[in-house]
Amino acid sequence: MNLSQLKNAVEKLSPADRAKFISWCVSYHEKAEIKVLSDCKNGIQHTEVLGKFRELFEQPERGREASAACDNGAISMLEFYRDTRVKRCPFAADADMLLYQWGRVPSERAFSLSFVRQLIPQTRNPEIWQLEVAYYYPLNALTKSLGEGNQWCRSLDRPELGKFQAFIRTWKALDELRFERPVKSELRYERV
Repeated sequence: MNLSQLKNAVEKLSPADRAKFISWCVSYHEKAEIKVLSDCKNGIQHTEVLGKFRELFEQPERGREASAACDNGAISMLEFYRDTRVKRCPFAADADMLLYQWGRVPSERAFSLSFVRQLIPQTRNPEIWQLEVAYYYPLNALTKSLGEGNQWCRSLDRPELGKFQAFIRTWKALDELRFERPVKSELRYERV
């Protein structure tokens, strides 16, 4: 069937069937787009991750609505995850994941909020690498009330990534800390 024949066939569909067909087309396009974006054969080397992330992270706000340091960390990490593949780190092997974590850090006597990209290059001897943007806040009634926890994102799949983004946007710690000034922040990339 060529394109003209397909167009004619679609025009003959009932409104209900046309709506189903359009929904299928959108879903098919999203899956194809994710497949292309998920291709880890044409990405950067894992040794280039820190430098490439720094280029994005240290850019001027570029129109972002970020009003706090932790917003910038979240937005930058999400953009970097969405747009930058790392060679030999396939989603199917859980070798490229995002982690949002928060809680008390006894060694720092602080509360930490961090955004992590965890990479496990599929080599003969796989090692776990983590790119982390961490913000430290003083321990006080507010930070103690936020508890501790984490949330993972394992793929670019729209429901998974969308759920992760919604969690970050609506989770109270980020909202509560938006106007607090961190006492310290760190950007690091290391083998764990």
